[in-house]
Amino acid sequence: MNFLAHLYLGRSTPALMVGNYAADFLKHEHLVSLPPDVLRGVVLHRAIDSYTDQHEAVRACVHRLRDTQRKYAPVVSDILFDHLLCRRWAYYSPELELRAFADYCYRVLTTAAPTLPEHVQRRLASMVRHDWLMGYCSLDGLSYVLQRMDERTKYPSSMVLLTQRLRRPDELGFFEEHFEIFFKDLVAYVDHWLQS
Repeated sequence: MNFLAHLYLGRSTPALMVGNYAADFLKHEHLVSLPPDVLRGVVLHRAIDSYTDQHEAVRACVHRLRDTQRKYAPVVSDILFDHLLCRRWAYYSPELELRAFADYCYRVLTTAAPTLPEHVQRRLASMVRHDWLMGYCSLDGLSYVLQRMDERTKYPSSMVLLTQRLRRPDELGFFEEHFEIFFKDLVAYVDHWLQS
């Protein structure tokens, strides 16, 4: 899962959101200085990633992407799922529009930024400045994100080819169907995790 989904799944408290956002950028030495409630968000992020990697619907999507995305198929799948969450946002969050949620996320993360390592602060500033959370929603925005990632990969990735696939109804339908199965299960998993 990518930024939007992680923030959505950690939305129950600001600290969970901060930990869930920052987890991929933190090394072990950073964790010891985190407040316990933010550290819990890091642990939640890693639990979500582990669950995601094992889910059959996710594996089917990654397999389908292998022909064009090759070794980057899992990365592209994560970004694709944020796009599909955007498309179904009103279903998953009928009480709060995506624009309002994105702005709330930016406020929460910006407020917490001074407590995070400098490299995370820089990444966050770029995220807010370029409005990454809303960028996943349109195919043009998705294409821009993928182009930027293509430029930073060590090996040929062709990530941007994803947007061409999504313009075909059979491809979009396949990914939407598998996302729905997976995300319903993931929401239930996170609810159970938070209660335990």
